[in-house]
Amino acid sequence: MNWFKRHIFGFRSEDTFPLSNERRFAGRVSLLLCGFLIFQFSFSPLDTGFVLLLIGWVCSIWSLGYFLYVVLLIGFYVANTKAQRLFLDSLISAGLMVFSSALLFQSYGIIGPNSDPILNRDVVYFAAVTFSTLGFGDFRPSPDARLIAASVAILGNLHLAVLVGAVFRSMR
Repeated sequence: MNWFKRHIFGFRSEDTFPLSNERRFAGRVSLLLCGFLIFQFSFSPLDTGFVLLLIGWVCSIWSLGYFLYVVLLIGFYVANTKAQRLFLDSLISAGLMVFSSALLFQSYGIIGPNSDPILNRDVVYFAAVTFSTLGFGDFRPSPDARLIAASVAILGNLHLAVLVGAVFRSMR
């Protein structure tokens, strides 16, 4: 049981930093969710069922909680946090946010530049462009997804600020 607890969940009794076990566990769960979402977009057809909508909301809420708790609260609250760890946590959070919002955009719909069908890669592309607040203009959210797109853009700006802060913290 100790091997399972140590290597799968990441709990180590010798950690001296506060909240290290919880942070490590949340990071592993987030990586698992990110891998599931990448698998979903790589190997499944475009589907807008209720189950995918529910998975999208659960993953989005988890990614928001992971960002607020692990990246912002623990990352900046704990003085001993290494900048590399903060950078890695924010990258995991950004990836999870992009793919979970892509799942929501897949469920609520986006509008393309022409009448071609929307593919999985188009939805992930739109989520990444919205998250980075780049906004090329070739795709746009459906009326039902506008609030989600605005929220993703705001969270993308916060992620960028954390990434820049982690880089400056490592240079210090």
